[in-house]
Formats: sequence, C-alpha cells, structure tokens
Amino acid sequence: MEEAIKYKNVIREYFLEYKNRDQVLKSIFYVILFGASFSPLVFGSAKEGLGYIWLTFPMALALFAAITHTSALPTMLYLVPGSKKLREEYIRRMLKVKIGLPLALCAVIDIILLIVQPMMIKGVILQLVTVFFMSYCVGITNDGLVWRNNASRAAYGQVSYFNGPITVFSVIASCVMIGICSSEITNVEFWVALVIYLIIYAPLSYALHKRWGGIREKLAVYELATKEETWDW
Repeated sequence: MEEAIKYKNVIREYFLEYKNRDQVLKSIFYVILFGASFSPLVFGSAKEGLGYIWLTFPMALALFAAITHTSALPTMLYLVPGSKKLREEYIRRMLKVKIGLPLALCAVIDIILLIVQPMMIKGVILQLVTVFFMSYCVGITNDGLVWRNNASRAAYGQVSYFNGPITVFSVIASCVMIGICSSEITNVEFWVALVIYLIIYAPLSYALHKRWGGIREKLAVYELATKEETWDW
C-alpha cells in the first residue's frame, strides 16, 4: 500500500528547491529587474520608508518564490516508486503550499508591522489579493521554461502558448500594485484598483483552474513533464 502524501514532506521539498542555484539566481535577477523598473513610481509616492518596505518585502518574496518554483515535480521524485495518482496528489498539494506559504508570510509581516506602526487596511487587502492571484497563476504556468523563447513542457499542450505571457503579466501586475498601494489611497481608488484587478484575474484564474486537472495529470507522467516542445511564431 502506498504511503499517503504528507504536507510536511511537500513543504520540505518546497524549500529544497531553493538549492537549485541557477533557478534561484535567475529568480533574483527577474525580481530585481521588475522591481527596479517600478521603483521610481514607488519611491515617488511612498511617504516613508517603512510604508514602502511592508508592501515591497513580502510581495518581493512572493515574486521570488513564484518564479523559483516550477509546476513539475523534481526529477528524483519521478524515480521514486509510486503511482501516477500519487504524483498527481503531490503536485496538487505543492500548488497549495506555493499559495499558502507566501500568504502566511505576508499576513505575519503585516500583523507585526501593524503593531509597530498603524497601516492602511485597504493596502493590506490589495497586497494579499495580489499575492494570492500571482502565486496561483504563476504556480500553474511557471514550467521552468517560460523565460526561454519558443519552449515549453509537452504536458501543457496549447496552454503553453500562454505560460510566458501570464507569468510575466502577473509579475508586472504585482509591481504595479506596489506602486498603487505605496501611498495613502482613498476609498474610490481602493475599489477601482480592486475591481479592475478582479476583472482581470478572476476569469484568468477560472480558466486556469478548469485546465489545471488535465495539466496536473500530464505533469505526473515523467515523459510529458520533461519533454520540451518548441514552436514557430
């Protein structure tokens, strides 16, 4: 009888992925690249350093985590004896961990900084909404090849055409949201930003959710998860 998947093992593998030096360095590069692109907007509107940090730090970590972790299992886990169904369950739980840990970190940091200095609840809400949708969408679409031209994993099929754009758009949208929240915002500005964000991400997340089951099933097969496909634009 197969051993049940335990979250503690999934979380352990989550952190072991940070040992992939090339992927970590690439993630740092893109976080710095996108962060630097929007830093004038943030610094120009932020009223004080702490307000900028409490928005930027947890979101930057979430961006880093989303880019670092790929949707497929580590190669060694495909070699461990186990059924396809067990690997599917592992991938499903790993996505939950990819979403839950960044959100938990954001919540803890927000609570601590709220004690130190009062913060706008509107900014916190936008921050958590941004981290959730970004972690969910990039957690599905980041196959490890999205930053490489004309390549994707065979497990994604036609969805692979959207992997790169969705990942890049999610990263940029997070940086934009930092700029929006880095200064005091009115109720009107809050609702406009929230509604626009939900109009974009709610349908996108739903579309990915409908296809996630099929993608997850294929990612559980070593040949489909590791095979790379290229296409001509």
